[in-house]
Amino acid sequence: MSIEDVVAVGESVRGSFFQPASTPTQLEILERLEVLLALVEGWVDHVVAKATAPWMPTHPSSRRS
Repeated sequence: MSIEDVVAVGESVRGSFFQPASTPTQLEILERLEVLLALVEGWVDHVVAKATAPWMPTHPSSRRS
């Protein structure tokens, strides 16, 4: 195998080699995980705001709860 062959193979797979195909099931799972993470982040913000309210009463996050 010559260097030209190696370069040709490299150019033929460039851009697609590291991009796995996504199935509809994977995309659905990804969407559900994104929603779950958003819910967890909101819950953490709420809990932290409630826990720190006595020490930081003027902090904006504690007023929106």
